[in-house]
Amino acid sequence: MEPQQEHQVPFTNTKAQTILSIPQFVIISILTLGLYELWWTFKAWRYFRDKKGADIYPVLRTIFSIFFLYGLFARILALAKEKGYPETYSSIGLFFLWILIGVVVIPYQFVPHPPAWVEIISITSFVPLVPPCQAFNFYLEKEAENPNIVRGFSQRHYVLMLVGAFIGYILFFVVDPAVLNLGVPA
Repeated sequence: MEPQQEHQVPFTNTKAQTILSIPQFVIISILTLGLYELWWTFKAWRYFRDKKGADIYPVLRTIFSIFFLYGLFARILALAKEKGYPETYSSIGLFFLWILIGVVVIPYQFVPHPPAWVEIISITSFVPLVPPCQAFNFYLEKEAENPNIVRGFSQRHYVLMLVGAFIGYILFFVVDPAVLNLGVPA
């Protein structure tokens, strides 16, 4: 059986493409408690659907990332290499790192006071996405015919970070007052 061919759709985006630097990606991932990583994954899949003509459902591929994230990493690297991307990464290695972080963190999701090392590991959930994010940024910069590439945080990013910081504050300091170490029994 032949692999499914994807038809190519020319890059005709007239809307500015937001490209976050890696430090900005890390900051927004941490401040949104990892939710931005889901958004980034969705936007990458949506790019493949809208600009590359892939017959996919970005929302489902994001929700079921455990089945599709490896493929996203591999597609991004292949696209970036076509444009001369000098770096490389192991798509399967990054995928397994992403799985490992989830396997370590998920059992502690409902534990009232998880160990500090679990919270530190959960904050690093962005790490497997950094190389694909870097490659995708490279590709988008090379592919864009429209020079309206916006660098930095948009208003939406600031709103997301504020909401994430507020939720984090509620989770860590209101719901769990023992974090403040004020002598309040846990």
